[in-house]
Order: sequence, then C-alpha cells, then structure tokens
Amino acid sequence: MRYRIETIEREDVREYPLPALREAIVNALMHRDYFNIANFIQINAYDDHLWISNPGGLPDGLTVEDLKRDHKSIGRNPLIARVLRLAGYAEEYGTGTLRMVEEMKKAGLPEPEFKEEMGGFSVYLYKDIYTEDYLSELGLSERQIAGVLQTKKHGRITNKKYRELTGLSDEGARTDLGELVRRGLLELRGKGRNAHYVLVLRQS
Repeated sequence: MRYRIETIEREDVREYPLPALREAIVNALMHRDYFNIANFIQINAYDDHLWISNPGGLPDGLTVEDLKRDHKSIGRNPLIARVLRLAGYAEEYGTGTLRMVEEMKKAGLPEPEFKEEMGGFSVYLYKDIYTEDYLSELGLSERQIAGVLQTKKHGRITNKKYRELTGLSDEGARTDLGELVRRGLLELRGKGRNAHYVLVLRQS
C-alpha cells in the first residue's frame, strides 16, 4: 500500500488494483487441476510483482494469446465456477483475464503477463516502475520521459502522437522512439499505419 496527497486528505493507493487481484485468484480457483494433489495454488509477492500460479495448464483449444481478446470459456471445474459466480466472486464466463488487463491499464500499470509454465498456469501482476523519477535516473530526455508516460497512460503511442507531444519532425521522433526501443523501454508492434509502441514489462 502506498499513498498520495492531492487534496486535504491522504488517499491510500493499492499497489495492485483489487479487482485484478481478485480475478487472478478466482481464476486460479476455477481452473486449478484438482487431481494434481501434489501441488497447490501459490501466491508469491516480490519487490516488483505478484505471481499467482495454479496446477494445470490451459484447456485444449485455448492459447495464452487468446486470453487478451474475446474468447470462449472452457471450464475445468464447472461446479466450482458456478458456486463462485453465484457468490458474486466471478463475473461472466470467459471475461476474467480481460478484466485483469482492463483494471491494470486503468491503474496505469503494465498489462498482466500470462504464462503456461512448470506444468501449470501463471499470472504475473507488475508494479509501476515507470515513474518520472525512475525515468530521469535512466538519463532520458524530457521528451522521452513524456513519451514513456504517455505510453503508460494510454497503453500505446504512435510516431504521430509522439510528434504531436514533442514537436519533433518525423525523423526526430523515429530517432527518439528507436532509442527507447534499443534501451528496452518500448517495443515496436505492427507495420505501416498499424505501427505503434508499447511498454516493455520490466523488473525493477
């Protein structure tokens, strides 16, 4: 828990949005392989991220990439899923991972990372390390800092948006953005008109 003071009163701010954390835990309960009695659901807290892991990989026909777009729900434990939904802990089937992504973005945090690993499924929730102080310590220019913060706020940035933000030419924007890519802060995705930059998940 951290806090900020923007009015006369102090406001406590959770390091991770509670809805995203709830969805990660509920998903682990709903999709755990309960025949695997040698392993358990694990929640580990690190300096810069949370790791939630459950035995059992994704059901056949579902990939990690599917989890960040609309996808069908393939339940491993339909009775547990029904109980959690009736109790108000689970929402519409097949929307839990999308809600995690949405809540992390709303909080200005990196998107959750989903992995199939070690015979199970993991969710990584990362803290915000992209603060202005941290970026200044990296020696970035004010323009580049503004670009990274813009990307964090909106989830992506384009060459055009960076030019509007900084007043640079097309070549200048490409140079600045290219340096941020080389330094491992941004990642270029798409080509042509669809080209845009997103933040790279990093550990502090």
